Amino acid sequence: MHMTMGMLGKRVAVFGLTGALLAAALSFTLRDKYLSEALVTVSNAAGQAGELEQLVLRALNRDSLIGIIEKQHLYERERMGEPIDAVIDKMRSNITIRLRSPTALEVSFAYPDALRAQNATTDLLGRLIEENAASSISTILRLNAPPSMQGPIWPNRAVITGLGLGAGVFMGALAACLRRPKNQVVV
Repeated sequence: MHMTMGMLGKRVAVFGLTGALLAAALSFTLRDKYLSEALVTVSNAAGQAGELEQLVLRALNRDSLIGIIEKQHLYERERMGEPIDAVIDKMRSNITIRLRSPTALEVSFAYPDALRAQNATTDLLGRLIEENAASSISTILRLNAPPSMQGPIWPNRAVITGLGLGAGVFMGALAACLRRPKNQVVV
C-alpha cells in the first residue's frame, strides 16, 4: 500500500490539531498572573542611588512584607505548608523596583489575583513613602497615580497552543515516517 501525500497531510493535520487542543486545555489549568505597577516621582535623587537602595531595603524588610502578606491574604496556600521565610522569598521574587529615569521609580507586583496584586502594590508604595518620610535622606518620593493593572501577563495561552500545534505536527510527521515500511514510497 502506498501512502499518498494527502494521507500524510491528514495524519500530520490530525496530530497537529490534537497537540494544539491538548496544549490549549493544559494552558487553562495554569493560574493567571497579573501585574500591578505604579510610578513614583523621585526628587533630589542625583547621586543618591545608594541611599535609595537602602530606603527600599528598610521599607520592604521581613516584618513589612509579612504585614502585607497577612493584610492582603497573599500566598495562603503556601503559608500552610512552607516556612514564612520561603513565602517572603516568593513575594520578593514577584516585586520589581527599578529606577526608570533619574526622576521616576517603578514599583510592580505580580500575583494570581488581580485585586490583591493591586492592593499589595498600594501597600508596597505606602511602605516606601512612609520610610522615606521617616528617613533623613534628601530624596523625596511622591506617588504619581494609583497602581495600574496589566493582565493577565502569564500564561500566554496563544504561545502555548502554538507550541502544542508545532509539537503535534512534528509528532505527526515523525509517526508517518516511522509507520511507513522501508520499501514504501510516498507519491
